[in-house]
Amino acid sequence: MKLSDLQQQWQADCKMDEMALDAESLKIPNLHSKYLALWNEERLNLRRHTQDYKNFYRLKWEYYSGKLSDEDLEEQGWEQFHLKILRQDLDVYLQGDKQLGDFQQKIDYTKQKVDYLENIIKQLNGRGYLIKNAIDFMRFQTGA
Repeated sequence: MKLSDLQQQWQADCKMDEMALDAESLKIPNLHSKYLALWNEERLNLRRHTQDYKNFYRLKWEYYSGKLSDEDLEEQGWEQFHLKILRQDLDVYLQGDKQLGDFQQKIDYTKQKVDYLENIIKQLNGRGYLIKNAIDFMRFQTGA
């Protein structure tokens, strides 16, 4: 799921009908369940992307350090890396690698979705208090 899709869903779900606060209160568990399921899915995606990155990072480290086997090179479709890189310079090549950068972008994008969903869940956890405060304010305005 795209971040923009999540944002559109939350934009629709976050609206409350001030004249039907009782119904809004009853919607909280359903909304919480919906966004908690999405959060769980994205957390698992984040863990999977992170592990994929680590595995690929190891491959690239072996590639740039000249330790990758011929069968692994063939499996990846890579040519042998012919430069001899000093150990302290290896990070420069790894940080500048486009494929590793693509993996990192996936991780960052998924982290953003997880953070966004965590904030939605926090908002939903406090929604009952907001509704109670709105009801108390309405009572105060009517003099009850």
